[in-house]
This record gives sequence, C-alpha cells and structure tokens, in this order.
Amino acid sequence: MKLAIAQMKTRPGAHEENVKRMLEQAHAAHELGASLLVFPAPVLTGLNSDSLALSRQYLSDLSDAFQSFVHESPIPCLVPLMLHPLAIETEVFFVQDQHINPLRFTDSFNRSLVDVGDIKVKSSTRSLGFELEGCHFAVSLSADDFGLALHESDSFDVILHFDCAGYCIDDDIHPSVALRSPTQSDTLAPFAEMPSESGLIAEARRTGTWIVSVEGLGGFGRQVMTGGSLIIDQWGEIAASAPSFQEALIVADIETTSELSSPHAQELKHDTLHEYLWQALQLALKDMVEGTDLQGVALILDASMRSSALLALCIDALGPTKIQLVVPPDGVEQMRDVRHDALTMAHELGLVSHDPREYLGFVGSATLSVADAQQLMEFSLGRLAQTEKLLALSSYDKTYAAISSNKMLLQAASFAPFGDVYRSDVYAMARARNAVSPIIVPQALRRLELPEELNLSSVSRSEVTQLSELDAILYLLIGRGYDAAGIAAELERDELVVSVVNRVQASELSRRTLPICPVV
Repeated sequence: MKLAIAQMKTRPGAHEENVKRMLEQAHAAHELGASLLVFPAPVLTGLNSDSLALSRQYLSDLSDAFQSFVHESPIPCLVPLMLHPLAIETEVFFVQDQHINPLRFTDSFNRSLVDVGDIKVKSSTRSLGFELEGCHFAVSLSADDFGLALHESDSFDVILHFDCAGYCIDDDIHPSVALRSPTQSDTLAPFAEMPSESGLIAEARRTGTWIVSVEGLGGFGRQVMTGGSLIIDQWGEIAASAPSFQEALIVADIETTSELSSPHAQELKHDTLHEYLWQALQLALKDMVEGTDLQGVALILDASMRSSALLALCIDALGPTKIQLVVPPDGVEQMRDVRHDALTMAHELGLVSHDPREYLGFVGSATLSVADAQQLMEFSLGRLAQTEKLLALSSYDKTYAAISSNKMLLQAASFAPFGDVYRSDVYAMARARNAVSPIIVPQALRRLELPEELNLSSVSRSEVTQLSELDAILYLLIGRGYDAAGIAAELERDELVVSVVNRVQASELSRRTLPICPVV
C-alpha cells in the first residue's frame, strides 16, 4: 500500500478554507495512488485552540466544515483534532467511505467492555491502532505513546507519530556544553523525550518496523512547527522525506515483506543548528503577523547586538516595507554612539525610524538620563504599534529573562522572537546572518550587554567567552535542572555559579511581566 503525508499550513479558525485545502491534498494523494493520507496534528485547529473550544459557534463551524471533508475525501485519511495543547486530549479521526472513526474514543470504549458472550475487547495491545489493507498501524501522540508502540512493535507494521509539541532547540545539546562529558543527571529526565532523527532511524532498524514522523508547519503563537516529515522503512532507510519550512505531499510504498535489504537510499540535507533555528524564528514571526490584520512590526533599535539581530530577523521574515523603528532620542550623550549606529542601519536599509522626542511631540532640549530615554522609547513603541496597527516586538532573550534586574521599565512589546533563545545563540545567528549580507554594523555585534555585577571578566578577557560561560551555567540550571552544587562541580567555577543562581532567583518577579515568546 502507499502512504502519503500532507505537510501543510492551515489557518486556525478558517475552517472552510482549511478543509478546501485538505481536499486538494486528498485528491492529489489519490491521483498518486495513495491508500492512506495522513494530516499533521495542527491541521484543523492549530496548537492553541483550548479557549476557542469553549465556543459553541466555533465547534459548530468546525463540525460542519469537517463533515464536508468526510463526505468528499476520495481516500481514507487520518485527521488529528487538537482542542487542548496536551497530546492526551488529542483525538485522531480515521475517515473512510464517508464515515468517521474516532480512534482514541473507540479504543477507550472497547477497553471499558468486559467479555460477555460475543463482546470482546477489540485490541490485545495497549497502543492506539487500526488496520488498513492488511497493514497494522500504531498511532503515537506523545513520547510515552511512541515508547509503548516500540515496546509492542511485534504487533504493528507501521508506527505513525504525530508531533504535537513543535520545534525545540533544547532537543539538541546546547553548543556551550556540547563537548562536556555527561553526568548521571543527564540520563535521568522526569519526562520521556522523542528520539532525534538518527534515533528514529535506529529504532526502525532495531525493531524492523516502519516509523512515520508526521510534522506540522507554521507558527502558532508560543509554538512553531518546522516540517521535515519522514517515512523510515523497516531497515532504517529514508523512504520519503519532506523539506523543512515548506509545504509538501510525500508518498512511499509500505512494504512489509522480509527482504534482506532496503530499496530506499534517500539522504537528507541538514542545516546547522543555528541556520535551522533562524528559519524557525522567521516562520514564527511571519505567521504571528500574517495570521492577523496587523500591517507589520515595530521595534526599538538601540544598536545592541540583540536589537540588531531582531531587525535582521524581521528583514528576512517580513521584508523592509513592514518594519518601523524607534531609535534612541537625540540629546542623550551616553546614547550618542548607539543612536548614530541605529540611524545608519535604518538609512542603509531604507526603513522608517522615529525619534521619541519628535514622535511624542516633546519640545525643548531637556537633558534625559539613559533610563528616561529607555522609558521614552517604550512609550513611543506602544503608541506606534497602536496607531499604525503593528506588532510591537521586544529583543529580550532567554539570558535577559534569566538575569535581568530591570524590574520597573515599561514593556510595550507583546511578542519576543528571541525570548526562548540564549544570547550566545542569538550572537551566533547574528554573525551567520551578517556573513550572508552585512546589514548589522560591526560595532553593534560587539554590544553583548553583559552584567558588570556578575564579574564575568574573571572568566576571560573576551566578552564572547564570558557570554558562552554565562549561558552554559544558565543552560545547566534551566535546561537540565542542575542545582548550584552540580553546576559548580561541572564547570569548576563556584563563585560565579552562586552569583548567577542568586541573580536568576532575584529576577523571578520581573520575568512574569515579559511579553510572550515562541517556545523553541
């Protein structure tokens, strides 16, 4: 039989439009001879529809649109329904011959039955599953589901895994600690994690089971799905793959024979971690803007590395015509250089920029402190976004969120693309982007904004090395769950580790006021 995956973008709430595009994919798969078409997890509702699910009108419209798909689809399909961000709440509909079988509900119902006469529990396995054309499928919606299906792989020919979580850079080893030896705590995680691409290939080869990874595509507020669906045969070879960041319809022949070698030998192109992350953030930002009636974005460009990197991201995601800038005000001596650099970048890129004094109608030449100027820029950003229907962006990153001591400054922004990315990664992405076309002035790349009170100069004279060490501590603390003693033992920097941990704890309140960010 032939299995197809429709890796596609849909717009949450646009039910008729989504179903129309799903039917186009179904007819295309049918023409390619597919026996089963599989759609990604967010296809009907996106990833964050739990609040909308409380609306009767939303559910009614969704039901009407989906019924039309059921009656018009030319081939059997698997269609997930996410009405809650947790995979445990996700239903998977098996659509065939104008009928709907809710697999999770049917499975739960059958397991609740006791053996009475001719009534028997339908499945002898714990995994969710179904059969089509003599091929036995297991359906996985979480890492736990996937592990269970692997354990019961003797009962299945194919394991279909739906990604319900989205892209996460922490699935990879952070560059700052990639070369450090693992400790016992590295192997003891409170929750199971999905294997990487190489891990999926190894599991297919080990179990002799086809493994299908069904990936969504698009930004959904706090989450982003980057595509890259895979069909891996029972020998661990790639039978079909979809590109990342692009829509695609892929098809593979599912053969469950016991041949000694695989007929498939497809190789995958791999981007570097930072290239991939940059594209994921572009997708999250682009869909955040284009999924609404907003006209573009507004941001403060203070010629720091962070704000300059954010500008570069906006250029790549949206283009220069959808960007407006707030720059440091004139007349602040301590900000003279950053104002000059910000205006230089704005001019060279042909961007609209606003001086807060002029924009807010301030007259006179009253001297402003740096703190006053920053507050003025935030006010200007909020007003600009409101009057021009723009998405106000913040350049705060994960390092800032962890250690910032600036608790009182107004935050006018509502979205922070770098909010879940360590500054060392933002720096690496900014340098890589500037190597393609130098839109960030060199001096801006050197403004890493390291907190003086942490005394990072004791680590190295290089600020880049200082930043790398700081982020290594934060990664072990936040990403790996180490305590201060464990981090100090790993990095052999007792005083610095204590200072950073204390700073993170003291910044807890300020983190609660930060704008939302895509969790990557």
